[in-house]
Amino acid sequence: MTSPRSARIASSSQHHSQNNPKPTSTHFTAIDGLRALAILGVVSYHARPSLLRGGFLGVTIFFVISGFLITRSVATEINHTGTFSYGTYAAKRLKRLVPPVVVVIALTTLGAYLTAPGLLPKAQSDALPSLLFVGNWVNIFRHVSYFAAAGLPSPLTHLWFLGVLMQFYLLWPLVMFALYRAKLPRGIRINIVAILTLASTIAMALLFNPNATGSRSYYGLDTRAAELLTGALLAMLITDHRQSPKGSNSDSHRIQPHHLDFGDALALMPLTLLIVAFIVAQSSWTVLYFGGYLVVALLTTLLLAAAIVPGNRVGRALSVCPLRYIGSRSFSLYLVHYPMLEMMNPATRTTKLAWWEWIVQALMLWAATEMFYQLIERTIRLGASSTRIKARAKHDVRAIALRFVQVCRRIIIVLCTLGTVLLCVLPLDWGAIAQARSAQLRPATAKVEATPAQNHSAPKPADKPAQQANQQTSNAGTLVPVAEKVPNNLDTSGWTYDASTGVCSADPLIISDSVEMGAQRVLVNTMPNAVQDNEIGRSLTAFPSTYQQHLAAGDNKRVVIAALGTNSAGANPEQSFEDAVGAVKGKPLYFITVRNPAMNQDAVNAAMRAVAARHKNVGIMDWYGLSEGHSEYFYDDGVHLTIGAGLGREAYSHMIIQALCGQ
Repeated sequence: MTSPRSARIASSSQHHSQNNPKPTSTHFTAIDGLRALAILGVVSYHARPSLLRGGFLGVTIFFVISGFLITRSVATEINHTGTFSYGTYAAKRLKRLVPPVVVVIALTTLGAYLTAPGLLPKAQSDALPSLLFVGNWVNIFRHVSYFAAAGLPSPLTHLWFLGVLMQFYLLWPLVMFALYRAKLPRGIRINIVAILTLASTIAMALLFNPNATGSRSYYGLDTRAAELLTGALLAMLITDHRQSPKGSNSDSHRIQPHHLDFGDALALMPLTLLIVAFIVAQSSWTVLYFGGYLVVALLTTLLLAAAIVPGNRVGRALSVCPLRYIGSRSFSLYLVHYPMLEMMNPATRTTKLAWWEWIVQALMLWAATEMFYQLIERTIRLGASSTRIKARAKHDVRAIALRFVQVCRRIIIVLCTLGTVLLCVLPLDWGAIAQARSAQLRPATAKVEATPAQNHSAPKPADKPAQQANQQTSNAGTLVPVAEKVPNNLDTSGWTYDASTGVCSADPLIISDSVEMGAQRVLVNTMPNAVQDNEIGRSLTAFPSTYQQHLAAGDNKRVVIAALGTNSAGANPEQSFEDAVGAVKGKPLYFITVRNPAMNQDAVNAAMRAVAARHKNVGIMDWYGLSEGHSEYFYDDGVHLTIGAGLGREAYSHMIIQALCGQ
């Protein structure tokens, strides 16, 4: 069996470490401030995308910092010792990341069962990929979009980031060692890394498909490596590789940030641009996949290079205590915030949070983060000093307290590990378990009708003032449609409505996704002449081609309803709605506003209304507004319609009847 010593990767200079004592590590406080900006952006985006539309770019900042720190660490060890223990290095990375991930998976699953059972099957499905740090590739194979998903997102979605990091952590040191072992000049090594950065950016552009989920470009290690490698380039640029004279006590291999002193004014530029990007950038911008993420990474690298220079004012600003505190907890906050936000804000919530609810949720996030940091993350970092803690425990109250925390941590990790393993291997029907639990928490959603409703009038939810204001006047005997906006050329002549049966004779062509499919069982009776084309997962971008297929089949109806946008509205939602309008060539067309908490529904609805305002033949049915305050209309995913008298499918169907027959 190979011993640990023989397993070490040795360089050609065996006496190198004797001539160059290993330096003490340097902590750049400005990096904590950068981490704080990144995590505040990410949390704001996940809490409500409209709060900070570009907050997701905080992930790029984390990538740059991680690439910088890991390259600095590996390069320092190789330069000062002449050797690199890959086994020891990998063990440290696993020890740093595996226990927190195990705890998050176990506690998230338990929390999902207790408070949001609809999240349970997805948490179980993502548990093993997250534990093995391959969640990013599993999302690619499943074609799961980060920005647009139908139904509930997995509460472990955010762990894709750790998958990319771990894969980089394990592969990049081997690439670095190969570059050093080849004894290439420093300039050539830097040029090779620059070429790899450019190659990664090109790969992201080539693999991006604007008509698909975009998961391949977003989640792949190969496509996101550019952001990590820009940080690596900075570490290589500011590391002095000159050897010290034999016996010298100077630390010639320490990081020399003053080599890249940009000055205060120039350091302020990337910080300002990053803040602007956080405010104005949108996840739908295709330019991000064509070099945009690289630009953000380069700005972050410039800011990092300037901020770590001693005395730099921007660096001092990033080192203020509040930012340093948040930055020191950024890893813990990243792990706990996403599942907590999913559970505190269930998809079935149909009303906006009050101001005091925002404060309560922020305090709960802070408390959970601090507990996770003290019990899990901090004790992992202090694990190396456990021997000293034991020795001092009899005389030092602080050491006793820390020892107690470490014992609690071990118990928590053992229990969570057991729970996670059972979650991954037990062959249980997790969907049935979730449904049973959901029925306990929300009995109304458990109602199931044995047969479709026959010949009855659907319930009439209270009309919105905007709907009442948009009623069209017409000659006596003509139906008067009621909607947020009615197409000006909608011809209702010949249509009838029977109040005794609730049947409307209108014959629209309805092209939709799985949401309207839930109302199909009602509309087949109350609007029997309608042509309904429902398809699970259908995107708005599929409307033009689908409509042409219906025209070819003879379904040339006088009005078309596009109940789409819930799954995806494409990379440019406004253009997708314009394409739909163009496809019908002036014919009356209705859009239906979407309600999907898993996506930026406000942006989709805003784009829809902007397009409708430009075209008189385009109308709007406001399902989002109509369903406000009615959580009983939705299943746990907050998207699909509950069935039963007075529930979601009845309300949705009546909205369509009102928009055509005015009843």
